[in-house]
Amino acid sequence: MEISLIQEFVILAEVGNYMTAADSLYISQPTLSRHIKKIEDDLGFPLFNRNSRKVELNQAGKLFLPYAKQILSIEQEYTNMFQNLKTEDQYTLNIGTVPMMAPYGITNIFQKFRRTYPDISLIITEMKHHEMILALEENRCDFVFMREISRAEDEFVRIPIKMDCLVAVLPKKHPLANEEKIHLEQLKNEKMLLPVKDSELYKLCVQSCREAGFEPKVSFTSRGTETAIDLVSKQMGVALLMKLPCQFVDAQNRVALVEIEPQIRASVSAAYRPNDKPGTAAKKFLGILQKLTK
Repeated sequence: MEISLIQEFVILAEVGNYMTAADSLYISQPTLSRHIKKIEDDLGFPLFNRNSRKVELNQAGKLFLPYAKQILSIEQEYTNMFQNLKTEDQYTLNIGTVPMMAPYGITNIFQKFRRTYPDISLIITEMKHHEMILALEENRCDFVFMREISRAEDEFVRIPIKMDCLVAVLPKKHPLANEEKIHLEQLKNEKMLLPVKDSELYKLCVQSCREAGFEPKVSFTSRGTETAIDLVSKQMGVALLMKLPCQFVDAQNRVALVEIEPQIRASVSAAYRPNDKPGTAAKKFLGILQKLTK
């Protein structure tokens, strides 16, 4: 039984007149009569006592009326619920990002967006690289800010944000500290301070050392650039890290940053799924991204 027919039944029951009910429903009186007859046929009972002056509910109609009103009430509730959910989706963005956002200007993007569109909520979560890929694939993130050494073969659209490169982080008094560039094999006898093992950056560092002909002597792993730099400044070893986060963290120049040759570069970009009909919030965020990255 269609919801619209139940609504017509309730209105007719309330006004008690076919013409008045049909006018309020913007349908013809014969159409209303056919619809009421269909409800009665579906239920197997007549619902009204009809006379020339007034239409009144019979016993079956009086029993059905509270259920009809309840059906309409439930229909209105779930309609409102889904409308609210749609509105919430349109005005909320879920964003995944690399842990070190500030050195790449990502926090500036968030700030600009929030100032421009204060009514749109940003839910920002730091993620590992594989977590960001999965979040995009499963539509749990609208955008992600990722760092990649090489472009993966996937369907995602990317907007370049910054370029970065791997550097050797050395104590100030290290023999190689004053060099402009060094080869990785020059560090083969050093104790290495690297990112945590489950990170893409750790894999990159180990792979690069192996390609340079040696297995790195890893003495410490850390999630924090600040911790690694502090240990290097205390001559606990040397680190391999990305240049821009190191420059951001080490404002006091406690360590020396020496570029690796050949250069190992990484691209930081905003990635999102191609969508012919992006939501309101996604359109606006994309507009800010494109404006700030021209």
